[in-house]
Amino acid sequence: MGDAQPVAPNFGNSVTGYQLIKFVGDVKYDNYNRSENDMPIFRYAEVLLNYAEAKAELGTLSQADIDISIKLLRDRVEMPNLNFQEAKAKPDPYLAKDYTNVSGDNKGIILEIRRERRIELVMESFRWDDILRWKAGQLVTRQFKGMYFPGTGKFDLDGDGKDDIWIYEGTKPTAPGLQILKLGSEILLENGKSGNVIVNPNINKVFDESRDYLYPLPVQELELNPNLEQNPNWK
Repeated sequence: MGDAQPVAPNFGNSVTGYQLIKFVGDVKYDNYNRSENDMPIFRYAEVLLNYAEAKAELGTLSQADIDISIKLLRDRVEMPNLNFQEAKAKPDPYLAKDYTNVSGDNKGIILEIRRERRIELVMESFRWDDILRWKAGQLVTRQFKGMYFPGTGKFDLDGDGKDDIWIYEGTKPTAPGLQILKLGSEILLENGKSGNVIVNPNINKVFDESRDYLYPLPVQELELNPNLEQNPNWK
């Protein structure tokens, strides 16, 4: 396991302020390209999530199925188990707005399994494939947001009683040991002078529902096999 060292969020490492702490090893491996963690090829957690999702989509999921899949993931962190009947009876309206094509008697449980998958597999390169499989492409067009700040000033991000970041306007202040970010250029807030951090606000993200669920076929493959046709709406 090794040693651990609390570190305040650093905007030089993460543009949102939220930093990944998965697969964290000893402090001596914190430097770039130093980790000795094995690279997961196929995670058991994914197997359990695949099982639960497949059963839910087929309409055959039961509490017993949840107990041998989702429950195992939650037990590790002492989270309460997912209640099958409660999830079915009360579909989350927030999730329902994200996945408008989910319907039927199992709507609530399908939404909860999608939430579980997003939480468990975050930052492990599953999200894009999940969005394509669920036909929820418009989710990728949303504005990326980060931490919330009520305005300019100094902020203690890790609760240790010491300031970690100073968001300023005008002349740059001097404060050794603090992250100093200029509002409007080095950090952008949703409401101008307050709100969540906005990431890449000038990038216009577009998802073409008639095209982007399929990748384009390589031109070389089309030339090698005249029986192939390019996927719809790819030129």
